[in-house]
Amino acid sequence: MNDRPCAAKRRAWPRWLVRALLVLGALAAGLMLWWLYSLDVHTRRSFILPCMNRLMLGVYCPGCGMSRALNALLHGAFYQALRYNPFVYVMVPLGAYLGADVFLRLWMGRRVLPRLPVSWKGWAALGVLLVLFGVARNLPWSPFTSWVPTYVLG
Repeated sequence: MNDRPCAAKRRAWPRWLVRALLVLGALAAGLMLWWLYSLDVHTRRSFILPCMNRLMLGVYCPGCGMSRALNALLHGAFYQALRYNPFVYVMVPLGAYLGADVFLRLWMGRRVLPRLPVSWKGWAALGVLLVLFGVARNLPWSPFTSWVPTYVLG
């Protein structure tokens, strides 16, 4: 007999539907990367949404410059990406690994990639580091003034 009398039976989605949605999601991610690569982020006509935090409060958030940093990475401008947002070198590999892990788990029906050896304390430390970076990049003294998203000529 069922231990939980009110529990409704969960039906799994058909495997073909899960795979079709995964393929569509991968295509959408690829199109977004191609679109970001094709933009010229240094002109006013480029369509990158401005940071709402920057518009409303006038301060840089920890993610300010991340789109331009990803664009610079796609073009191979590694120092420029660092100047836009140094956390791009943490967030892009982490996001790619976690995205690949979810994709492969849903596609194969089991875990394929090893679990990241990070406890909740590690994730909390990353969050605290991001908040501290967001506060520090708005301080008006050197060296913190060099942490704002900056375009490096040449």
